Amino acid sequence: MTSNLSARVVFAIAAALGAAGCGGDIPRASVSGTVTLNGGALKDPVLVNFVGVDNLPLSATSDAAGNYSLPGVAVGPVKVTVNPVGGGVQAQKGGGRAKDNGPVVGRPAVAPKQTIPAEYQDPAKPLFTLEVKPGSNVFPLDIKSPAPK
Repeated sequence: MTSNLSARVVFAIAAALGAAGCGGDIPRASVSGTVTLNGGALKDPVLVNFVGVDNLPLSATSDAAGNYSLPGVAVGPVKVTVNPVGGGVQAQKGGGRAKDNGPVVGRPAVAPKQTIPAEYQDPAKPLFTLEVKPGSNVFPLDIKSPAPK
């Protein structure tokens, strides 16, 4: 009786996973291109972020000239954002503890050298929406500064 129940549970789980698809049936493609700023070359690398119909975020870091390449992007519409590389929080000593010069507090790390308007960084309202087709896709991304309203 126990083995029959176990077999039914395993079958039910397998059937549920098969019905859900687990995202394995979404076709994938490669994307590449060059990110430019007002039609000109970038000063530094940027992070190019893609979110497709599978809601799986994928990112590629460009080279200093703005060239990027990324395999495995879901075929279909994708939202694309561009972020500067850098930033984050750097630890700094300060405050009131005598022995170790105080608690570690955060301060902005070295600011990114590349200036990307905030509108291009917002995943909720991406300014780039592209259609990925099967195979290789080339998407030049020209960032306008100031960003279009």
